[in-house]
Amino acid sequence: MNTDHPSLRLALALALLAPVAACGDDSSGDDEAADATDESTDTDAGETEADPFADCSAELLAGDFGVADTQGNPGAPRWYGPGADENGALIDDGASEYVVSSTYLALSADADLAMFSELNVANSMTLFANPGLVAAQLGGSAECGSARTFVVWESQAAMMAFVTSDAHVASIVAFPSLSRGGSILSVWPEAVPVSEITWEAALERLADSQAYD
Repeated sequence: MNTDHPSLRLALALALLAPVAACGDDSSGDDEAADATDESTDTDAGETEADPFADCSAELLAGDFGVADTQGNPGAPRWYGPGADENGALIDDGASEYVVSSTYLALSADADLAMFSELNVANSMTLFANPGLVAAQLGGSAECGSARTFVVWESQAAMMAFVTSDAHVASIVAFPSLSRGGSILSVWPEAVPVSEITWEAALERLADSQAYD
């Protein structure tokens, strides 16, 4: 396994960047000025304060969504893994069909970032060590305080080997303290050819899936 794979760096970056949006809409200075001028205005503003995540959802990629490049920096969505070519496209032999999964984690503003980072690193290392991994995209959005995975597997057995790994089980246990609600897992019910494995298809399936919380 390549322990310097960009996904490992991205795991750390997501832990630091993803929750920023939850804390970035701080207008306390303006509110204090409004208090001094008109208390009723402040009350009304508090009642009608916009939800910073109103435009965020599992079925829509945020405008700033990025997948790690080879330097660990967010870049345009592309694939990494043995089944991806040098341009980040899935290698299509014209015959193989694969199992696909995708996840959307809507992070809580008060999530434990140190724990989130540790879980991401452990899961990334386990994922890319899995001999049944074809390719993966690990990404996130600071605007929406969210993280995503999009993974292609050789088989159901390969996927389940990851799901039952110590790293992933630890993530399941920690999930309630990390999610702000609306987080989703989508496992495609049938194996599909490379031509059908697109972000558009993944987002449609996420839209049809039930949120965990």
